[in-house]
Amino acid sequence: MRKNDRAPAGPTRALIACVAISLVLLVLKPVPGGRRYEYALILSLALTAIWFLFAAPPRTFFGKKTLVFVLLCGLVLGAVNLAVIRSDSEIVRAYATVFEAIEAGQNPYTSGTIYHEIEGYGRVLGNFNYPPLEIYPYYLAYRIAGTWNIAVLAAALILIQALCAAILFRMFPRLPPVLLLPFLPMILLGEIKTNVAMTFLVAALILWVIKKHAETPRPFHRYAIAVLFGLGAMTKFLMLPLMAAYYAHELDPKDSRSLARTGVDLAIALATAVLVMAPFGVVEVIKNTALFNIVLEDRAILTTFYPNILSGPLAWMGLAKLYPFAAAILLGLAIAASRKLGLFAAMLAASYAFLIVASTPEPQFLPVVIFLVVVAQGMALERDARAWNMPERSPAAGESGAGDVPRGAGGGRIAMVRKGTAVAGLIFFLFLASSPARGAPSLSLGSGPEEAAAPASPDRPVSIRFSLARAASGLEPVGPPSAPKGKRLRAWIELAAFSVATTAIYWSGNSFPEDRDFPLDVDAQFSRVLLLEGLRFDSNQFSLNWSHILAGATYYQFGRTNGQPWLYSWMMAMAGSTWWEVVGEPKEVIAINDQVMTGLGGFAVGEPWYQIGHFLCHQPGPVARVLGFLNPVVKLNHWLDRRDPAAEDFVRPAWHEIKLFAGARRLTADGSATGTDVYFGFEARLLGLPEYGKPGLIRRSVKDPFSSEMTLDYATRGGHAEETRFATRAVTLGRFVQKIDENGDGYSLTVGLGSSFELFKKRPLADYDAVPVPVKTDLGRLRLDEPRRFTDKLAVLHLAGPVLDLTVFRRGLKLRTTVEASLDFALVNSSALNDYSRSHDISGLKTTVYYYGYYYGLGGSVSANARLDWKGFRVRGLAAYGAWSSIDFLDRFQADVTNNASLGDTRVRLLAGLGWKVPRLPIELFADVEAVRRSGRIAEFGTGCRETKIYAGLAFTY
Repeated sequence: MRKNDRAPAGPTRALIACVAISLVLLVLKPVPGGRRYEYALILSLALTAIWFLFAAPPRTFFGKKTLVFVLLCGLVLGAVNLAVIRSDSEIVRAYATVFEAIEAGQNPYTSGTIYHEIEGYGRVLGNFNYPPLEIYPYYLAYRIAGTWNIAVLAAALILIQALCAAILFRMFPRLPPVLLLPFLPMILLGEIKTNVAMTFLVAALILWVIKKHAETPRPFHRYAIAVLFGLGAMTKFLMLPLMAAYYAHELDPKDSRSLARTGVDLAIALATAVLVMAPFGVVEVIKNTALFNIVLEDRAILTTFYPNILSGPLAWMGLAKLYPFAAAILLGLAIAASRKLGLFAAMLAASYAFLIVASTPEPQFLPVVIFLVVVAQGMALERDARAWNMPERSPAAGESGAGDVPRGAGGGRIAMVRKGTAVAGLIFFLFLASSPARGAPSLSLGSGPEEAAAPASPDRPVSIRFSLARAASGLEPVGPPSAPKGKRLRAWIELAAFSVATTAIYWSGNSFPEDRDFPLDVDAQFSRVLLLEGLRFDSNQFSLNWSHILAGATYYQFGRTNGQPWLYSWMMAMAGSTWWEVVGEPKEVIAINDQVMTGLGGFAVGEPWYQIGHFLCHQPGPVARVLGFLNPVVKLNHWLDRRDPAAEDFVRPAWHEIKLFAGARRLTADGSATGTDVYFGFEARLLGLPEYGKPGLIRRSVKDPFSSEMTLDYATRGGHAEETRFATRAVTLGRFVQKIDENGDGYSLTVGLGSSFELFKKRPLADYDAVPVPVKTDLGRLRLDEPRRFTDKLAVLHLAGPVLDLTVFRRGLKLRTTVEASLDFALVNSSALNDYSRSHDISGLKTTVYYYGYYYGLGGSVSANARLDWKGFRVRGLAAYGAWSSIDFLDRFQADVTNNASLGDTRVRLLAGLGWKVPRLPIELFADVEAVRRSGRIAEFGTGCRETKIYAGLAFTY
């Protein structure tokens, strides 16, 4: 880039003025009909914070404090978005009417049938007011799903935004992924209530091509950028100021060739936009999108007016008619002034100007703006030789810095060859480092274990180390990579034997005769498998469907206990699951829920099961030996390898805690009598970082699972299990940073990718809940003339999400805090169903709801856990929130679902506890208090309940 890409100081004063204006509007609320004044204040504050991040040096931007701040903001924002999405939101209804108009052969830009909503007034019908590219992806999602609701919309948005995240990682192959991981929650979940994802995707692609062109200029790059800008103009209008800023920056008015080149590019962009608009009518699209959004009076007819930083004061002063001209002038001046800045600073300034002069606040675009800042800072970090722990050198004559277009024919070509060789070697080393099956060189951020004693330097807070690179330079001899350990053939033999045996047992017992959907002939199986006609959510009972995750964990063990990496073992679990669904049950549907639970859930349960079993098998004493049989596959393969010295390799975890506990529980619940239960269970936690808690400075990446947890507890009364809870968690692919002095004071921080599972089940009260009635059989046993009496049950697979684990050591105190968030697939008991059935007919609801009281749902969870240990005393606290909405398509008997009402549930769980370890004895006394609130809805009908639980007892710790 030929201009400075750093942030100037001037805009800071303008942003402060914007904050002041929005604050005055919020206090006075002066605009007739204006609502939600806080949106403008939130927007201006967020823009100010993002501008400071852009102005920060790259090493500060990618410093741990900033990354932790960004991660927490993303997690909180994602949790809020998941919590507030509504099945009846305006955007869902608007798109539903768009799809109806299209399928009726009408033009949504002229039909006058598109749903709009004015807050405080209600429904209004008009024309569609988003550009055409905001139709196609969601219409495709609607056609694939066969229905349209908030779950389909959110899934489409998250999928598109996941592509944006993938683009970000592909843009920076030389940066450690741990520097980019904290931005994932913001990218994936920063906006899932409105349709900003296509703007996000096109902007990400444009930035990627711009970066590739800066590194290796190619003529086709400019044409690709022009086409992408044309497509982006047909998404939301943030793309227009980005496009204007880009071409204003690249244009040289004194150069005729630059003028001609820019004219051609703009013509390509315009032609692309016209082609997208043509099926709907170019004039109609422009009239109902661009012109509609700049005339406040026209907007007020169909939409609620939320005063923004410019439109609010003008409407207050009665000058609303001047708004289009004022907005255009201010935006044009901002774009013209930005030509003096670097390209990314110019694009950021233009986007800021657009968000400030927009008719209403548009916080939906903040993730896109943050993405732009990350790209700019990432490129700056790549250009900073000190951040790569490389010796700085001055460019030779004709050389150009990273990101600049090389000049000159001689030295420039040499520089390009050198840079290309360096980049190729770097990518090659990244490939080697990413292989989990080899003893490959590790990519680490900061100091590795061998550098633990080295003092930190403010000039190099980030470093990247390749042991092979050092060997090549003669600094460190490195031997040939070791061959993969393990017995891969035996792993597949065990998996095959298990799969064949279970298949034979299934068929010999003629299991589940009600589940016979496809005959055993070529045509039926071709349609079932290849044409995906068998791809459905099945109609099995709750206990059968959640337990598929145990099968996935078993498949996973065959790989792990035979020395295979976790990712390879996970692939084995998915292979075993696919075998079962396609071959083991050829007469049944290919259950999507079983594939998710068995295949994807194999890691969440299988890895803790393996780690804990492997640990116990290497411990002395009868208790550990007996507990080791909790994982019989580990026991079996350890016995088979008893004469193999390599099988005795074992790295003891730095910290572990295994408990057997028993005590009493007091339960108080809404609508139920208070009762006392016997409470007992098992709990195991391992932290497999050998350096954890030891003095020194450590900064390194972690590729293998490093944290494992498993809990199983029961509350029983009168010989019945009143409540059962089973939970697991595994964390991998992270970053480990630790700084502890000689006195033991300091901190330990890990950030990784976690996956977990939780089962919660209350004792059934109704006989049809205790012994579920198979579908399409004896409906008399369901007692449909009575209100439903299902008890609460949940099986939540927390598929993936960031996990931040911070431990602070200070003067004998140890404070460990864990914060995590995840995307969930869940089997959820509808907590509103019992009350709903008192006043509504439940026939026609989803099959599993009708028969068993639960539904398949998608959602998210966020939790924070803290524990303080001091001289045998323990204090802990937990706060967790989860929200799930039903999947309203691909029911096994979709034709019978005549009341496809959307269902949703939330759970809030709070816990506080105390413990005291008896001196010189492995005994702990504990007391905990837990509060749980469950709420649910079916369509517009909602209900909720609360419980309070008090626990006290003894724990045997190992």
